[in-house]
Amino acid sequence: MASLRGKAVYLNFFATWCPPCNQEAPEINALQKQYASSGFQTVGIDELESASKAAQFVRKYGLVYPAVVDDGTLQAQYNVNGLPVHVFIDRGGVVRQIVVGQMTQAAIRAAIQKIL
Repeated sequence: MASLRGKAVYLNFFATWCPPCNQEAPEINALQKQYASSGFQTVGIDELESASKAAQFVRKYGLVYPAVVDDGTLQAQYNVNGLPVHVFIDRGGVVRQIVVGQMTQAAIRAAIQKIL
């Protein structure tokens, strides 16, 4: 997270077996491409799976943002109790919104615009 200071950050908690997570991935990728030049960064957080599964997910959708594997530490820190979970953090590092469950691309876009 230290490397993301000063950026608007969107943490997308997902798992490869989660149907809504798979449905959202192309939309999230498009939004990352759209807002990257505005200092926006998406980080995919694969919950409790292997690095190879996370890499497969990135390749499957051609993701332009990184995906890291959580061993449960971030899950506990952000109180993730289902998937997907969306965490929107402003440039000052303040969590502005947490949404549990699938979001539409329009809803994700609106949340991004609030943290930019």
